[in-house]
Amino acid sequence: MTISPYIFDLKSTEFDELVLVNSDKGPVLVNFWSAKAAPCMMLMPRLVKLCSEYQGRFLLGMVNTDEETDLVKRLGISSLPYVRIYKKGEVVETIRGAESEKSLRQILAKHIPQVLSPLHTRAIKQVQTGKTEEALQLMAEAVVETPNDVRIPADMLRLLIREGRFVEAEKLAYSIPQSIQNDPSISLLMTHLEIFNASPEDDESSIEAINMLYKKLNEEEVCLNVRLELASRLLKIDDIERSLEQLYKIRQKDRAFRNNLGHRGMLALFSLLGNSGEVYETYRKKIMT
Repeated sequence: MTISPYIFDLKSTEFDELVLVNSDKGPVLVNFWSAKAAPCMMLMPRLVKLCSEYQGRFLLGMVNTDEETDLVKRLGISSLPYVRIYKKGEVVETIRGAESEKSLRQILAKHIPQVLSPLHTRAIKQVQTGKTEEALQLMAEAVVETPNDVRIPADMLRLLIREGRFVEAEKLAYSIPQSIQNDPSISLLMTHLEIFNASPEDDESSIEAINMLYKKLNEEEVCLNVRLELASRLLKIDDIERSLEQLYKIRQKDRAFRNNLGHRGMLALFSLLGNSGEVYETYRKKIMT
């Protein structure tokens, strides 16, 4: 196979050298395929595309199971499509079935260091020195250069939200292609934005407004819009625990409210907590029961 220098046909006699030895240097994917299995022919071009795109950050070995029967038997391969990822001589992940390109990218991201584009790298440095406008401009250029890198619009959204520029963040969020909006990192940020936008930007003291909302809840506990505004205002002052409390009560009362915003909002706030810590564990257990 000469499509790419990082892709090769794999024979039984070459397995140890090309897979096990090379896996000490970086990930090696081994794709077991057959021309007789249609799903294999769907999966193969996706793997080839990604391998070429990643430019040597992983190797791709192709095993024709109709020809390499001894190797297939030795490795215990019984179904197709089947892909193994090797690192340091060990299998670290298996892929069964004709996974989508998006799913494959997510799997690869767990095993392959992701290199930022030069423009994105420069933008991050500008963020670190407090130069927000310069960073946003560089990120906008980086998106044009590498439109499939979801990390760039995610960083733009994150920066705009951090700066309290919610209107601009919302415009950016809905200008992102639907395929990228569906990425977990983007959808979580869009949920953050949805919660932030649930309370108005006004001159009223945040603490005073929060106290008034608690008073309203004492008078009319079931009002979910009040709870959502309260969760929003609490989030804006970084009181994540009390914001989670309100989102949890919304989730308990009505899972259909604003497309299950109570539950989605909790997951988004979990990500702010790094999916760890006492507050995270407390509320994770609540939604698991």
